Amino acid sequence: MRGFKIAFLNICSLTCHYDELCVFMEDRAIDILGLNETRLDNTIADSQFDIEGYDIIRRDRNRHGGGVAFYVAQSLTYVNRQDLLSHEDL
Repeated sequence: MRGFKIAFLNICSLTCHYDELCVFMEDRAIDILGLNETRLDNTIADSQFDIEGYDIIRRDRNRHGGGVAFYVAQSLTYVNRQDLLSHEDL
């Protein structure tokens, strides 16, 4: 298969659906997977959500709602724009 593949899911709690997400990603050649409603906070480490071959980039809100994450294939060259994270409205 050719091309650049991006997918986006409303996960409604990554902690509750992580195993399902791993199965979903097993047989798909997705370059970037975006997730919303991750419901994570800074007490949960990235390492709890490792998927082989992907980096995870998170912007948490709280355990009761919100939050986004991206799984980016490690084969891609990308820049995580930390300078944009200082803006609360982004």
